[in-house]
Order: sequence, then C-alpha cells, then structure tokens
Amino acid sequence: MKKLHAKFKYREYDFLYGSGLINKTAILLTGLKVDKNVLIVSEKIIKKLHGAKLETSLKKSGYKYSWHLVKGGDNKTLAEISKIYSACDKQKITRNSVIIAFGGGLVQDLACYSSATYKRGINFVQIPTTLLIQADVNIGGCAVDLPEGKSMIGTFYQPILVIQDTDLVKSLPESIYIDGIAEIVKYAITNNFIDQLEKDFPKLLNRTPKIIEKYNYLSNKIKTDLTQQDETDSADIRIKIDLGHTFSHAIEAEMEYKISHGKALSIGLCAASMLSAKKLNFPMKKVEQITNLLAKAGLPVSLPQGLRLESLLSHIKKDKKYRNNKSVFILIKNLGKLEISDKISEQDVKNALKQITQ
Repeated sequence: MKKLHAKFKYREYDFLYGSGLINKTAILLTGLKVDKNVLIVSEKIIKKLHGAKLETSLKKSGYKYSWHLVKGGDNKTLAEISKIYSACDKQKITRNSVIIAFGGGLVQDLACYSSATYKRGINFVQIPTTLLIQADVNIGGCAVDLPEGKSMIGTFYQPILVIQDTDLVKSLPESIYIDGIAEIVKYAITNNFIDQLEKDFPKLLNRTPKIIEKYNYLSNKIKTDLTQQDETDSADIRIKIDLGHTFSHAIEAEMEYKISHGKALSIGLCAASMLSAKKLNFPMKKVEQITNLLAKAGLPVSLPQGLRLESLLSHIKKDKKYRNNKSVFILIKNLGKLEISDKISEQDVKNALKQITQ
C-alpha cells in the first residue's frame, strides 16, 4: 500500500493508495483516535455500487453508522448542509465521531463543509469515487454555492485520512472517467511529467490500477506540496494548480453548467496553452502534445459552437483570481514552470479563444 503524508498547521494525515482498500476502511481508521460512530455522506448510485463493502468493513469492527444520501446536480447548497447537520444530530455525532465523504466532488465539498462547521469541527475521511476527485482531491478546503454564484462560501479544513481505492473508478462511465484525465494532464504540465504520461497513456485509458495509482499519487503530491506552502491560498503559490481554470470556469458558467468540469478544463488547458505560446513563447510543439493527449482521451479541445467571446470575457472577470480590475491567468513558461500574469489584454484572451474555436 502506497502512502503520501501531508502536514499542515493544525493537522497532518495520510493518503493511502491501493486496490480494494474500501474493504479495509475500519482497519485503516485504527489508531486515529476516533470513536466508532460514523455518518456516511454519499449518493444513491455510490451506495448501490460500493456501499455493501464499506458497510461490511464497518460492521466487522463494531462501528455504528448511518447514511445521508444527497441528490446530484445543483445541490451544493446550505440547504443540503442543513440536512447533513440534522443527520449528524440523529446519529448522535460528536467531535470524536467521523463523517465519511464517499463520492465525487459534490459529496466531498458537502461533507468537508459540514465537518468543518458542525460542532466547530468533526473528523472526516475522504473516499473519492471518481478519477477527477481522486486526482484532484480536496486538499486544503472546500466551498458550497449561494444563489448568487458557485462556490461563494467555503472554509479551509483538512481530513484525518484519504483513502484512494483504484477499484472504485472501474465502474465509472467513460464520459465521467475521462474527466479525471484532464486533471492529470494539468498536473503533468505543472510538474513536467507529460512525456512519462504519454508513454503510460494507453494503460491509463484502459484503467490499469497501478497506473491510476501512480498518477493519482503524483497529482496529489504536487497539490499537497503547493498547499503546504500556501494553505490559505493567499501567497500566489497554490494558485498555480488553477492552470486552465480561468477559462474553464467561464466556459462552465456560460454553458450554465451543462458541461462537466473535466471537459471544460480540457478546453481551458488548450486555451491557456495557446495564450502561453503567444505571451511567453511556449513551444507550439508542446501545445500540440497537450492538445493531442486530451483529444486521445476523448476530451474536447475546442470551444463548443455558439459560445460568445464577449460573454466568456464577462465571466472571466467574475473569477476568484480577478483583482485590481485585472484578470489573472496561469501561463506556461515551460513544462514544469508556470507564471502568474495580470498583464493579459482582452484581445489576447479573444485571440487564444479564437485559436481553439471550432
């Protein structure tokens, strides 16, 4: 079993990697100084596919548990958080109890926010069930939505354990599985392992467990290293993992979130690569390598028809990185070397988007 250790100001914990780890959940909790009372936050489909294995592990070790199942879609709300608080109260969750986040991004954010705020802080364990969240697991915090916008309120809060079970992504529909590949490509650009990724790509597409484990570990290590240097996202260090996101968030908003995050990120990485070629002379050969990898995975590499550039620019100005009346972009100087720039004109952005327009 592979392990990655993360150390932050108020908490340190491990990421555990392997196949079939969900069957050992209770054993993996041993030694973490928690009581045997658990609330599992999940979704109906996850419980149906994998719930029995988790329940068997908890039962064998004498854990009491209950499930709180959230509905997918636009449900990352304070109303849903309130329902989780009620479930905690019903289960008699104390500060020594555990909330298990057993699902994808929606579940992880809801469980994290609930854990951080219920009784001023409950232990929580992350068991991500999509490749996207395994590769880009919440390290450092979470956010939920308001009627005024997505991810408007949040907190910085760490789990006590992350269980990365490669078996959980075997059953994912292809369209959901490949979303995670966009995040892995992002980290490959960030830390210059894209040539290595290219060699392993057929095995990653075929869902080879050891290859999934390898790239989850590499991606998590990069995010952990950056977050340890900038836990509260205030020193322009952690911001580098937002590569491609200035574009992708705008695309998601303009398409009213009818495009998945991974697919929007794929387009965003292509746009960021083009912008980097123009502003920093990032080699076009590398732009093509990035684009070809994403396309090979079945991810989109061009803007969908009908998106208006002016509308995308408007959304870009609402990005959390927007400051001093300037948009902030993460650019690629070279593979493994990123730069933060607020010296990008609207025309520069339009030109980059035009280059990837269908």
